[in-house]
Amino acid sequence: MNAIHYLDGFTVRYDLPTLSEQLKLTADLPEYEEFAKLLEQAGAAADPRAAFLPLPILERRHQSLSVPGAVFVSPLLARQCAGDTLYLFAASCGNRLDKLHRDGDDVLRDYWLDVLKFEALRQVSEELRHRLPAVDNLKAIEPTDEGIWPLSGLRDLFRAMPEPMRQFLAIELTDNLYMLPNKSRAGVYFQAADADFCPCHYCKLQNRCPNSPLQGAHV
Repeated sequence: MNAIHYLDGFTVRYDLPTLSEQLKLTADLPEYEEFAKLLEQAGAAADPRAAFLPLPILERRHQSLSVPGAVFVSPLLARQCAGDTLYLFAASCGNRLDKLHRDGDDVLRDYWLDVLKFEALRQVSEELRHRLPAVDNLKAIEPTDEGIWPLSGLRDLFRAMPEPMRQFLAIELTDNLYMLPNKSRAGVYFQAADADFCPCHYCKLQNRCPNSPLQGAHV
């Protein structure tokens, strides 16, 4: 069986000027110092994790690809996949940042923490991408939308993950297809047939999604 590639011990580097600008926090605001303290705490606590696993494609059909342990039902993936290997991946911001939440109704702090969680996920996802094999036109696709890959595909992704990989990632998939920690992602990298392929172009929500290339940068 192909080896699981783990990304552990990753250090998140939070940049106060960049994040405070993103949040519209200037140094003259009373909230600025509070956010700076939270960012320092988050930098010490953050434990993002990521891993990927090469999976051989066992069977191709019009709407699906079969791999060891699961069938990925996505007509878009089946149509675009030009290689014979999928790289199943998952990443999360880690569990420790949740401990920085306070009891009570501190909506602003909770929002800041979500931003810091997303930044941790973004950074560890970027590092994971750099560690993937050098494959021409390597693209990612995730279960997010009926036009891309139905959200139910998350069950198939987790079914294909070996137990050691699931234990390392410590990502829980709930019955309603919600991943915990709340800033987590899972999908596959693959060699795309079209050089300009981007799954966001097939998403019904692309005009409202901040991660769409029409609005901003991908994780």
